[in-house]
Amino acid sequence: NFNDWYRSLRIVLRVADTYDYLYKPCPDQPLETASEEDIAVWKAGYKKHNDAVKIYDLVDALHSCKQALGKSVSAHVLEMKGYMDQLHALGKSYDNDMAINLINMSLNKYFGDFVRNFNMHCVRKIVTELHALLIEYEKGLKDKAPTPQVLTIQKGRENKPKPQANKKDKSKGKTDKNKKVMPYQPKLKHNPLKRKENPNKDQTCHHCHVAGH
Repeated sequence: NFNDWYRSLRIVLRVADTYDYLYKPCPDQPLETASEEDIAVWKAGYKKHNDAVKIYDLVDALHSCKQALGKSVSAHVLEMKGYMDQLHALGKSYDNDMAINLINMSLNKYFGDFVRNFNMHCVRKIVTELHALLIEYEKGLKDKAPTPQVLTIQKGRENKPKPQANKKDKSKGKTDKNKKVMPYQPKLKHNPLKRKENPNKDQTCHHCHVAGH
């Protein structure tokens, strides 16, 4: 949160009596003919101005530092500790409780249970002890994560066809295999043409006088 970060920064700079240097321009370098006293005053003012800018940048980096997913917790803590060490060298140290709170607040979502248990049971721990506990907790997270081999097996099961569909296909294949192919049979004629009868079968032959001849 920018507002929380800016409020913390103003507190640190006001305690160090360097807050005004953020809004004042850097003092001009004195001429070569200036006295040693003027040069000493300029160097002191320049150092304060430069230190104020460094503190501003370091506090900004420290409060905006968040552990990215996949980043080692050890590397993340060492990065934050590096910012704190630089602030300590500038005379702006964070006390132990504030340093631990900043680190815990910067962890990603997988360390939520750790932070809750730490706040309940691990009072009066220092940063190095917190660092060691976080490394051990991260090892447990890696042990619980599924291995690539398990993920491959699960993916193969998802792509495997359903048993019911296989069963239907097999039965269908058997039915087609056992089915007999009937040879072609021509259709029978149900109404064959009747033979025409002789219309003169009842008449008598005029030569032999026999009927139907």
